[in-house]
Amino acid sequence: MKYFILFFFISVVTAGKAQEVVNLILVGDKGVTENIMEANAFIAVKKYPTYFQRLDYNLHAPLKKVRNYTDSMLTVLEGNFYEYDVNGALKISGNYVNNLKDKDWYFYNDTGKVVLEEKYAQGILMTTVNPDTVTKEKSLEKNFVKVDQEATFKSGYLYKKICRICVG
Repeated sequence: MKYFILFFFISVVTAGKAQEVVNLILVGDKGVTENIMEANAFIAVKKYPTYFQRLDYNLHAPLKKVRNYTDSMLTVLEGNFYEYDVNGALKISGNYVNNLKDKDWYFYNDTGKVVLEEKYAQGILMTTVNPDTVTKEKSLEKNFVKVDQEATFKSGYLYKKICRICVG
C-alpha cells in the first residue's frame, strides 16, 4: 500500500510541466532512510524555473510544510512559507526574503480564523496585531461620536422641575 501511495504521489507531482521533482527523501524515526518500510515521513523537493520548493509530508497524513528557496542546496529561504496542522488546516503563512521573515505573517486557529498577525521588515518584528482586539476597538470607535459642545438642557419635564428647584 505504501508503494502505491508513493508511486501515485510521484506520478501526480511530475505531471506538471513547470515543475520537476529533483529529490525525494524518506525519513524514519532514526532520520533519513532508504527503506520505505521504516519511513514515517518524506520530503519532496521540486524545481521551478526560478526557485526550489520543499514539501514535508507525514505518510498517511496531509502536507506539513511548504518552503521556497533560491538555491538547490535549500539554504536561502525566499518566498512563501506555509505550515499545516495534523488535519491539513493552514496554521501559519508568511513570506521570507533572503532567510529573513518579511511582510505579513498570519497565525490561524483550527477553524481557519486569523488569531494573530505579525508584520516584519527584513527580519525585524514591527508590529503584532490580534485581529479580535482590532475589530473590537474599531467597532467601539463607530459607536462613539466626538462632539465639542457644552451640554444644555432642553425644555421638558426634567428641565421644568430643575428650574422650579433653582427658582425656589
